[in-house]
Amino acid sequence: MRELYCATCRAETIFEAPPCEDAHDDCPELLCTDCGGAIVFAPVTVVRAWLSPRNGHIAPHQRRAA
Repeated sequence: MRELYCATCRAETIFEAPPCEDAHDDCPELLCTDCGGAIVFAPVTVVRAWLSPRNGHIAPHQRRAA
C-alpha cells in the first residue's frame, strides 16, 4: 500500500497492487482504492544522440559565452 496523488480523485489516496496472474510481486501497476484509477510504473530509457553540424563548423552565436 502506497499513498500517492490520484489525478482522477484529485487527492492523495491509497494505491495497491492488483492481484497478478503471473504470481510475482513486482507488477508495474498500482490501482487507486477509491476510484480504481491505475498508475503504471515502467522503466524509462533515455538515448542521447550527438549530432554534428553538416559542414563541421559551429555557428558564431554558439561560440559566445552566456
